[in-house]
Amino acid sequence: MLTFYRSGRFGDLGDVSPYVYKLETYMRTARVPFDTKLMPVDQMLMSGPRNLIPFIDEDGERMGDSSLIIEHLQKLHGDGLGDLALPDELKYRAHLIKKLLENDMFYIMIYSRWLGGADYKTFAKFVNRHRSGDELAFAVDRSLESVKAMLHGFRMGRYEETVVEGFLRENLDCLTYWLGNQRYFLGDQPHAVDAGAFSQLASFIHFPIDNPLAKVAKSYTSLVDYCDRMKAEFYPPDAWADPA
Repeated sequence: MLTFYRSGRFGDLGDVSPYVYKLETYMRTARVPFDTKLMPVDQMLMSGPRNLIPFIDEDGERMGDSSLIIEHLQKLHGDGLGDLALPDELKYRAHLIKKLLENDMFYIMIYSRWLGGADYKTFAKFVNRHRSGDELAFAVDRSLESVKAMLHGFRMGRYEETVVEGFLRENLDCLTYWLGNQRYFLGDQPHAVDAGAFSQLASFIHFPIDNPLAKVAKSYTSLVDYCDRMKAEFYPPDAWADPA
């Protein structure tokens, strides 16, 4: 039995972590059966292998990191989306899209939630909703300082918002070009790269708290349509509710 851990829905966003949302989306598109358990983000980070999220527990063995888990699932449960049989042209395109999303776009997304005029307190309170009182107030302030340090270390936090917006627009222009008029990023059928693309883009487009960079992403109509289409297709209403 495969148990998948996530932190809970956040409005129209499947999880506050795009990597958790990516893994769930992959399992839904590839029709890998799984059970879900909820766990606060900080507890997930302490519980997962390498202190990474997401993680799964399959027959008593825990595995972390969304990409490594997907590789494991492809071997154990079959290549349901045909990723291992892709021609080189599509395989390498998928690799470039993944790297753009998980290296550059991820840090822009974190910046959008915490810096540049974002309402970080509302978001931080949601992430720390298992706390209350002084403990919650302390966690909100500590979270901001931790994120600032992380973004500075990965350089994104050293830039003004106008510069970060320029980075975001360049990436969204590339993704718009790669998607074109296709239903999915590699054509008419979904692949693993779509799980990652959807989860990262939805982290802007479906984020329930307004912020300046999310508004930029929402102006890219084809990407908004893509996210809405992915969510409608792979997350029917009965799959959206959090487990008790």
